[in-house]
Amino acid sequence: MSYCRFSEDSEVYVWTSGTHITVQVGSNNSGVKRSIKEFKVGKEKKVIKYLNKLREKSIKIPEKVFDRLRDELP
Repeated sequence: MSYCRFSEDSEVYVWTSGTHITVQVGSNNSGVKRSIKEFKVGKEKKVIKYLNKLREKSIKIPEKVFDRLRDELP
């Protein structure tokens, strides 16, 4: 399942596959290098924290990603 994909409004691709949520940064914006980071499913709070750090560095991330991840929290 995809939380968001690269687009005009998103410099990240966030998806889940089985046991992991993967965050791929597709921009070298603000010194943030292109990267891929994986989190275990059930660690949505950590994903949200990581995405917030990226957002603080001016990486474009749609609000819907945060909403969808919060919906998954217990």
